[in-house]
Amino acid sequence: MNLSQDLNMVLSRRAIMRGSAMLGAGALAGTLPFGRALALAADGPLIDAQWPTVTALLEKYVGGKQVPGMVAALGWGTMAPGYIVRGLEGFEDPDKIGGESLFRAYSQTKPVTGMAAMMLIDEGKLGMDQKIADF
Repeated sequence: MNLSQDLNMVLSRRAIMRGSAMLGAGALAGTLPFGRALALAADGPLIDAQWPTVTALLEKYVGGKQVPGMVAALGWGTMAPGYIVRGLEGFEDPDKIGGESLFRAYSQTKPVTGMAAMMLIDEGKLGMDQKIADF
């Protein structure tokens, strides 16, 4: 997938699940020896210019009025995270998103498990009516 295709992706459950999987893969890569070297390649605080793809993605969703605002926190280990911030706290809220903004966080266990099961069914590795005892 090239950058233009990635930026044209719609915000859907599948896209969110794919993003979660990529985030998990990134966290796993961070435990590998080369992962720390990649993270330390950017010296100083994380800024928009160091992460152009992340910045472009935030600007696409906020600029397209799909979400009122987004925050990306990027960091490594015990280092303080850097932030890329775009937009407002709400579509009709004039306050900009900042360090004091509050966000609701919901458990994603059931949607993640359901999506994983649907992917396994799609790949033919799991049957729709297959018994749990088979595993």
